[in-house]
Amino acid sequence: MVKRALCVGCNYPQRTLGLAGAVNDAFLLAECVTKHHGFDGDNVRILHDVEPGPYFSEVRRVHDAEKLPTRTNILRQLQWLTRDTRAGDVLFFSFSGLGLLVGDLDGHPGDGFDEAILPADPADATASSPKSVILASDLHDIVLGIPEGGVAHLRPASLGPRRHAGP
Repeated sequence: MVKRALCVGCNYPQRTLGLAGAVNDAFLLAECVTKHHGFDGDNVRILHDVEPGPYFSEVRRVHDAEKLPTRTNILRQLQWLTRDTRAGDVLFFSFSGLGLLVGDLDGHPGDGFDEAILPADPADATASSPKSVILASDLHDIVLGIPEGGVAHLRPASLGPRRHAGP
């Protein structure tokens, strides 16, 4: 049995209304799964846009492009998380950052909105652009690829304020 985890923290230091504790949450969750749930540290990955630290400390941005919680990196690491999963494996995904409602991007019938998480991509990406968000349906499609008998714990809910973008 393999246990793998991906913890994502987005404080959005490039945005006017960023968050202060999402990155710390991602590091605390990673520590929790290793110390209390038997995950091997080599199988726990963290994406973050600032270094963890005290709430009101100086913001130290991450400069390693592979560790940034961009849309591309999150999707790439979700592929790592689910790749070669077998029955009995345990997967954990956590996203600490902003969640939003965007205008319908996937064409599914409903209320005209899609739920999404907002990666920490450059500030010039608009929140309603399909290239700047990860839709809940995208996460659902990734989870559907887990073989029967695999256990997935997803926590894509935002810890910060929920922002609504779109029409």
